[in-house]
Amino acid sequence: MLRRLRSWRRASVALLVGVSVASVRFDGSFAAMPSIPSAHAEPGPTIVLDRLDLAPEAKPHEKFLRKVLRREAANQDWGAGASSTIEFRFSVHKLSITRKRDVLTLDCSAFGRLPRGRTARSQLTFSGDPKQERQLIQRVLTIVVQGVLTRLSDIERERREHE
Repeated sequence: MLRRLRSWRRASVALLVGVSVASVRFDGSFAAMPSIPSAHAEPGPTIVLDRLDLAPEAKPHEKFLRKVLRREAANQDWGAGASSTIEFRFSVHKLSITRKRDVLTLDCSAFGRLPRGRTARSQLTFSGDPKQERQLIQRVLTIVVQGVLTRLSDIERERREHE
């Protein structure tokens, strides 16, 4: 199935069926590289959101926030096996929306906590088109959640490595 490619132009537009990762060599030949294992090859730990506290401005976005928390927590490497359960708390302290002429500025501050007092914070100021307010709020909340959960998973992974 693998054919010798005669030009870089062909290499850039070639579509190969059945090969997940490929490489073009300097002599123009084409070789398959070993496939990369999926990130979800093994089932991970059970992740539980123990408590969610929201600032009044963030309350209308609770359903979206829970969905993002569930998805992002599942995508993190917590350093634990499938038999483990990891509980965390998440709170949005501040979500302020400021409109100045044709710019919408969002300022968000969030906090995450693991048992035994291990915490992570994230703060973000983001601006955009006021016509896309809902999308901007969702983008800001997603970025803040990713930052907090990435740090919490790093902390948990380090703790488990030192046990």
